[in-house]
Amino acid sequence: MKVLSVIGARPQFIKEAVVGEQLRARGMREILVHMFLAI
Repeated sequence: MKVLSVIGARPQFIKEAVVGEQLRARGMREILVHMFLAI
């Protein structure tokens, strides 16, 4: 199974680390997209 994770701010990266670790432990692939907005 593939999972698409879309994150933006630094706090989301910290939370995503836990989620990503659990996905890998279960043999799932994750695609991580970092949304960056510069004005």
